Amino acid sequence: MSSKETEAKMRYARYYAGVLYATSQLYQKGNDDLVNGLNRLELEWENICQGQRWVASLTPSNHTAAELCSRYPDAGVYCLELRQHPSERIQWLQDALQAARQINDLYCETACLGNLGLAYSKLALYQEAIIFHQQSLTIDQELLLENGIASDWNNLGAVYQSLGDYTQAEQYITQALELFTRLSDRRGEVFALLNLGNLKNSRGQFEQATQYLQQLLPILEEIGDLHLAAGALNSLGLSFTYLGQTDRAVEMYQRARNIFQIIKNPREEAKVLNNLGLLRMESGNTDQALEYFQTALNLAMQLGDPINQSNTLSNIATCWAARGNLDLALDYHLQHLELASKMNYLPGKANALGNLGLLYAARKDYSQAAQYYTEQLTLCEQIQDRRGACAALGNLGILYKSQGQLERADELYQHQLSLAKEMGDRQITANALTNLGNVYAGQGRVAEAIGLHREALLIFEALGYQPSAAAAHFNLACALAEDRTLQDAVSEAQAALSIYQQIHHPAESMVNSQLAAWLLEIQDPERPL
Repeated sequence: MSSKETEAKMRYARYYAGVLYATSQLYQKGNDDLVNGLNRLELEWENICQGQRWVASLTPSNHTAAELCSRYPDAGVYCLELRQHPSERIQWLQDALQAARQINDLYCETACLGNLGLAYSKLALYQEAIIFHQQSLTIDQELLLENGIASDWNNLGAVYQSLGDYTQAEQYITQALELFTRLSDRRGEVFALLNLGNLKNSRGQFEQATQYLQQLLPILEEIGDLHLAAGALNSLGLSFTYLGQTDRAVEMYQRARNIFQIIKNPREEAKVLNNLGLLRMESGNTDQALEYFQTALNLAMQLGDPINQSNTLSNIATCWAARGNLDLALDYHLQHLELASKMNYLPGKANALGNLGLLYAARKDYSQAAQYYTEQLTLCEQIQDRRGACAALGNLGILYKSQGQLERADELYQHQLSLAKEMGDRQITANALTNLGNVYAGQGRVAEAIGLHREALLIFEALGYQPSAAAAHFNLACALAEDRTLQDAVSEAQAALSIYQQIHHPAESMVNSQLAAWLLEIQDPERPL
């Protein structure tokens, strides 16, 4: 390549790196400027990409090109995430990292490492993400970059949350929030508070999650970051869903979706659509759920986004299973497994294996179901997904309990309970207590079963998760009925019915029917039921 051609390419790349930087500056101003910045980014996107490709190709033999290449991704640090697929972002960052090391620029190197960690997290490659964030943290500590250190802690916390290590996650995120606050870094505080809210959701602490997330909203209004605002609203929707506040959840999801449409982020919009679909499916409206899921799937396919596509296929399959069409559900679950395996998306593969286990259990093919659950458990242990492992243990326990193998079910539920307590996940802890209570009831250990169901009920009530609290009341009622304390059983069943009626839950009719039977038995103990 001639020197004139090289210089022409460098001028081109410098100019469009400047355009990229200008769009990022507009993004940081927020609100209308943010939208204008993203619109300009979209308009100039092909030219910006061409500039990056040229400087990357010139880097090995050109020091000036290496300097520009090392800074190219950071020029658009706030807005590139909205436009680039994680795989494309990784390629840019790998080019920049190589260039930064070539010119011995530690400041660019640590920025690239941190952003690589974020990109690998988007692909659910969490162990790789931890390595990059730890490398970034080491350099930031060496350079005494406090904002960088806080960001590294915050990012590590988010990764450990995804892995189900909630204690480690909270430690990192809390440290990050304290440091961001001391540094008066408002944007950093927002990221940390959002991660804390998401962590509380993961731990089943939904009231606390809403407190953190609602604390975010005035800060987001101040800085005008629509993307982060939509993320907070989506997380609030999840909190309200689990609290049984369906109308508020729908409001949050719709507001989040509207913002993602305004800033043209279909990848995040697809996630919101999936949440809306899950909410509708939970309430029994499977027609509307399928509409949301299909729209999300169309967006994911248009984007070439296999992770969103994989997750949506799983939701569609679950919805068809809820409608009783197990053949169609099987077809979608197999599509999900095939796609997740092809892209080596291990969390998605583990989820697909678990869902296939559920489907075969519904078909009463217990041998095949156990095989899928066991494969799921093995994979979750391999990738250190403790939440997924708990799900597999719980489902294996249900399987063995249904076959009368109560001792084996007891072992599995004890393992689930131990892992849940180790994680600090109160929701899974309560689920495990419920499962054990049902096993003990089946073994005739009714007093112990009643104690476990009471313990689970206290947790669900403390978490404020109404559907689970209602189910816990009813489980306790059944155990009390086994103990022949029917008046107490009726009281618990009435408590369950009251909650189900408030939230319009489909389990209402089942509880009402059992309650009527117990009332009849109290009135006429000799009456055959």
